[in-house]
Amino acid sequence: MQPMIHMIINSTSCKYFLAFYIRKIVLYTLLGVIWISPQYIRILHATIEEKEIGLAIIYVGDNPASDVYVKNKLKYADQVGINAKLFKLGDLTTEEELIKLINYLNNDESIHGIILQSPIPSNLDFDFISNKITSTKDVDGFTTNSIYANYTNTDGFIPCTVRGIIKLLKY
Repeated sequence: MQPMIHMIINSTSCKYFLAFYIRKIVLYTLLGVIWISPQYIRILHATIEEKEIGLAIIYVGDNPASDVYVKNKLKYADQVGINAKLFKLGDLTTEEELIKLINYLNNDESIHGIILQSPIPSNLDFDFISNKITSTKDVDGFTTNSIYANYTNTDGFIPCTVRGIIKLLKY
């Protein structure tokens, strides 16, 4: 497995490397698998140890299930050496404030991936807001560009939930 990881690093940009492995981490979290093989964590950590990979998790509102998901995403990102930053916003956050944060993160070179934790409060339009995330930083694959890329089998990654369902169906 180690040589394959080095091959990926040498053949793709850091952004794609980040998205690939963050999606695996998120997949485990979404499927409720709390445990990841220590060997897998060591390989990931050793592989990205010297890179400054930044992940932004935007969490708006308060949802008990999201609390668990965000906690696990932060935990696994830390275990593999990814600098994950949580941006926790209150229920009264406006669409303009959220888009301003997303635009800031889109332009921040230290951030390579962005997750907008769902659900978000009902006063906010998730589809409209998530489409403000640039497709090269869209870890979940929710933007229109990411969905189109996956539908047409062009530049992009299969979102973690879809990949998890496919793996379960093949099993």
